[in-house]
Amino acid sequence: MKPFRYATLAAIAVAAATMFQVPQALAASSASTAVGSCQASLATYEAGLRKRPLAIQNEGTTNAFLTCSSQGGFNPVAVDSAVVIVRNLNASTVDISCTLVDGPLPGVASYFTKTISLPPDLFGVVGWEPSEYGLTTFSGSENFSCKVPPGVEVNVVGFGYHFGGTS
Repeated sequence: MKPFRYATLAAIAVAAATMFQVPQALAASSASTAVGSCQASLATYEAGLRKRPLAIQNEGTTNAFLTCSSQGGFNPVAVDSAVVIVRNLNASTVDISCTLVDGPLPGVASYFTKTISLPPDLFGVVGWEPSEYGLTTFSGSENFSCKVPPGVEVNVVGFGYHFGGTS
């Protein structure tokens, strides 16, 4: 991997960390690799997907849809951000769309779609903050659906939360 790629990855990690804007003693994050948290939304998408330890890559010729569930098992007071980290391995810029599905059940979940344009050979962050939607927190049950173009990989899904204080 070229040195500028390490710098790009480090910059993404720092940017993601700064999204968690609560006192450090109370702040935490939950993040996991896509290969442990995501799967093809339909069996027809599986054939074009390559699952590696650090990513799921679309090696097919058409868009694939991934469904991802954030890791949890706890009850945070507030969820301050949600992120999907992706990488464009193409020679040209691509648009990547993901929807944050915020809530535990259909009928009570809210859906927030974001699209980013990602230049070639770079990592990018699709990120959400409650304040963008007039909210003070997300539900604590964050899931994602992403349209992954050919030549793009999904690396990490996660969210930032806290157990007390104010954000």
